Formats: sequence, structure tokens, C-alpha cells
Amino acid sequence: MVDCAGRDVASGQIALRPDVIRPAILTGAREIACIGTTVPLSCLFSQSPFILTGWEAGDVKRSALEQLISERVLIGDGAMGTMLYQQGVFLNRCFDELNLGDPGLIKKVHSSYIETGVDFIETNTFGANRLKLSRFGLSAEVEAINRAGVHIAREAAGEAVLVAGSMGPLGTELTAHGPITAQEARQIFEEQARALVQAGADLLILETFSNTEELLIAIEAAAGLGDVPILAQMTVGESQET
Repeated sequence: MVDCAGRDVASGQIALRPDVIRPAILTGAREIACIGTTVPLSCLFSQSPFILTGWEAGDVKRSALEQLISERVLIGDGAMGTMLYQQGVFLNRCFDELNLGDPGLIKKVHSSYIETGVDFIETNTFGANRLKLSRFGLSAEVEAINRAGVHIAREAAGEAVLVAGSMGPLGTELTAHGPITAQEARQIFEEQARALVQAGADLLILETFSNTEELLIAIEAAAGLGDVPILAQMTVGESQET
């Protein structure tokens, strides 16, 4: 059992410090002890999100987010890619590049979700990392695309809705000899996370990761940037394997 020095925040959402996750897994712990409860380590491999806390106590964004979570369940937006496809954007196009090529369309999607009463929206940056963008010849546009994604979302959200910087997996195997090493993956995630945070994202969402090692690398890369809330999600298939 590993002490996370955290607490329950909502049903299906547990507060954990990033620096306890890897030791818990490596030592074979089955549960993580939180104030007032114990959390099965298997929660890391469920489809439910968990909140990671690793910020200074006085951080404004953390305080605001924790206050909201303590009051009620937060409602986020839905898929961006599906909505863009319905608007006539072909699947072989780089959806993230639309932050530069057609910002009005991205804002339109954000606004459609905001009108339904969501608490936060995600930036159109799910695949805006250097590796994925390189497939479209856009590896040099990482910062520009991520910054634009935050600015568009913020313009649509105003002050009442939180903006979450979306980050997805790299879509390739991590091995000691390539094509991507763990160190290279960390640098790629850190580059994207930094652009999102510096542009003003209220929190980061690491989503649809199916590889536990890759998710931990992304968490560590993002947490190393400072006081930014991180929501990390695992996607698990019917085999329950990652």
C-alpha cells in the first residue's frame, strides 16, 4: 500500500500525486491509501478518469478546480474529430492544423458544446505533438498549433468555462532502440505541454492512452513544467490489458 497524501474528490475521480504513481506500480502495491479511503491501484487501468495533484497549495487554478470538483461532477465537451468530420473535413487531413487553417470552424465546434452548458472544453490539439505532426510535414508548427488551439478555445470559452489542453498518445511503440525511446517521448510530450501551458490552458488532459508506460512518461513530462492541474485517462480494451 502506498500513501498518496490525497483525498476523494468525486465518484470515479481520485486525487493522486504524480510522484507516487510510478513507485506504486513498480513496488507491486495493490492499493493506494488516501485520506478516509483506500483506492485500488486498478483504478489506474479503468476507463474512469483520475485527477493528479502535484501543485503548490496556493495555486489559483488548482484551488478553483478543486473547489468545483468538491461541489459537483464537472461536465466536459465531446469529440472534436467527429464534429469536424460532420462539417466535411476529411479523415486524411490534419485536424490539429485547422487551428491555423480554419480557426473559425474550430471555434464553432467549441461554441456548440459551450451552448449545452459544459464546464470545460478541450483544445483541438489531441494529435499536435511533433511526431504526429511530422506525418503531415508540420513538425515545425508544434508551438504555433498548440498556442492557437488554446487561444481559439479561450475566445470561445470566455471566463465561465475552463480550457483544457488536450494531449493524446504518440501512436507508436516505445522501445530502447527506437523508433521512439522513452527519453524522446518525454521530450515530445514536454514540448507540447509547455506550449499549451504557456498559452494559458487551465489544465491538461492526457487522453486515450492504452500504454501505461507512455502515460506515465507524459504525466512526468507535463508535471515537470510546474503548477498545472493534470487529468490523465487510460483506455482499456475488453481484454483489460494495457
